[in-house]
Amino acid sequence: MSARKAARSRAKRLKSRLEGTELYLASDAYSRLCADSWYRRHAKRIAASKKLLGLGFYRGDCHIHTHYSDGRFTVAQAKEAADAAGLDFIFITDHATTDQKYDCRKFSRVWWGQEPAAFPHHLGIIGTQKTFEPSGDFLKDFYTARTTSQALTFVPHPTGWFPNTRYIPEQIDLLYQLADPFHMEIVNGANQFFDCWDITDAQSVQLWDRLLCKGKIVYAMGNSDAHMVHGVGSVWNGVFCDRPNKRSVMQALHQGRYFVSDAPVITISAGRAKMGQTVRPRRGSTLTFRIAAADSAGIYQLRLIKNGRVIKRLAGREQKRLHLTHRERFAGRRFYLRAEVSALDARRAFTNPIFVVG
Repeated sequence: MSARKAARSRAKRLKSRLEGTELYLASDAYSRLCADSWYRRHAKRIAASKKLLGLGFYRGDCHIHTHYSDGRFTVAQAKEAADAAGLDFIFITDHATTDQKYDCRKFSRVWWGQEPAAFPHHLGIIGTQKTFEPSGDFLKDFYTARTTSQALTFVPHPTGWFPNTRYIPEQIDLLYQLADPFHMEIVNGANQFFDCWDITDAQSVQLWDRLLCKGKIVYAMGNSDAHMVHGVGSVWNGVFCDRPNKRSVMQALHQGRYFVSDAPVITISAGRAKMGQTVRPRRGSTLTFRIAAADSAGIYQLRLIKNGRVIKRLAGREQKRLHLTHRERFAGRRFYLRAEVSALDARRAFTNPIFVVG
């Protein structure tokens, strides 16, 4: 098939998908109106929480599908939904293509990536300029995608996704073979609206801790994996960078300088070290960790986790802001500390870890 015929065929398939998408959205106008109203109220809650701590971060969803693959909405509609949810940036990560980039370029802070199937896992790529062609070998494809471009690669839904997809142990065990550092979703909102937490997310958090306890450097991500427009921004990453341009956002994501949330805001530091960074103290020295969290709807509990175990809990007592200080004498053995917070309505946020090594 000639290049011209292939382009015509691709355009015809895209037009067919788009017509189906428009029909679906036209029949679903009421639910879209309800979702838009809810997300705007939710965005106000998050903005109020951000103000409580005075933190400077930008919110983004790095895993979204449109009609360019198996999504049921357009890039323009994704942008509208992102604005309603109060997001500062999004990445459109369609399967097997980066053709969506031509639409992404029409909007501010709408960037593109890809989610190719790299058996037996999918592979998330953001910031790529070219379409990645997987070989079918996940470990090889992950390494190739990461080393042949400036893109960021991540593992989407590492234990499966809602409602019925579950990965077998052999699939999950492959992740122990990935070279450090790497990024992995701990919360994935596929097929869910408004509340994206389910058993696969709980399993992914447990897997994250197991990987970290093995000494691996793994940065957590939270993304909607939206295939319907209502899902955009249901979970997001709070990225600490100077400005919300692609270069700054990508740099902060690469370094793990962000937290994962579906409402609360949270941060952790150890002196000058921020989340995602590694501290190398002298043996016998004392480190001071400071954790701050906020949710304008009220906090239920703040937890500090060391090497997979909760070492401190602080009850929220319906307060909107909490601060926790933890001092740790370094005995020479490596460890990591991370924090998580839950709101009164069970919404959650997770910091990326601070790594302590001798």
